[in-house]
Amino acid sequence: MYNSVKLSGKNYDIFKNMLKDSKEFNELNKDYHFHYNSYNTFEKIHMKSSTLLLKDDTGYIGYMWYSQYERHDYVINDMWIDKSSNVVSINNYISNFKKDYNLLYECKKNNYNYELLECLGFIKVESNKNLTINLDSPFEFNISKDLNFEILKEGSQESLRCFIQNSIFQNKDRTPLIVEDIIFDENQDYYLKSCSVFLKYQNNYIGYGQLILDNDEVTIVNFGLIPNFRGKGYSKILLKKLLNIALEKGYERVSIKVLEDNLKAISLYKSIGFTFKEEISTWGFNHTVI
Repeated sequence: MYNSVKLSGKNYDIFKNMLKDSKEFNELNKDYHFHYNSYNTFEKIHMKSSTLLLKDDTGYIGYMWYSQYERHDYVINDMWIDKSSNVVSINNYISNFKKDYNLLYECKKNNYNYELLECLGFIKVESNKNLTINLDSPFEFNISKDLNFEILKEGSQESLRCFIQNSIFQNKDRTPLIVEDIIFDENQDYYLKSCSVFLKYQNNYIGYGQLILDNDEVTIVNFGLIPNFRGKGYSKILLKKLLNIALEKGYERVSIKVLEDNLKAISLYKSIGFTFKEEISTWGFNHTVI
């Protein structure tokens, strides 16, 4: 029999013992205690209710701490599975999610976690290279009078950001963002205020990028230009601006993730000084209530 139970006082010692091996399973797992201790009472209650301990006939075989990410997705913040257990599809353990919701999990490969994820029914959604750069001085660059930057004004430019991001990342397989997604993003723990930047050409908004705090590391996300303005050197200008903002905020190390087959982007990042750090894959599970 497979099932899951929420974290409680009765099983806390068991959970605490499993939590010790969190980073062994996946170095990218978020620090459970750090987040719990930083939350207020309401947030702590919500966090505990979003922590599931997985069981089979032998007893507890793992745990999962999750949170809602976008309209249709849950992201797994921290997970550990006993590598000696005979796991089956994750769908057999949990019944907390609504129909047609997806589980997403970002994982750094080791010698066993990818195999376990496959046994749980997860599918590798995408594979990324994680590149990093160490900053010791600001970038100098000259830009034409036609170009200028604008920091996103929270509370008034969410519709604009939504439009620009949908224009940049337009894809038949990608669900377009809505304004509520942007507002949701701005209210997450990882969001860094005054670190979201538009690039403008003759007062037309042509690009966007932002800094977030991902696993305690500053990361550039949602970076790009609308199609008509690519290939003109503007991406490098926007990238340097974001790195300068990071340095101004006191961050001396910045990372960026890029799809492993996006050779043009990898070349751009390396030309700035980024170097390869590790392979990170996003795994997904489409959950359907039977």
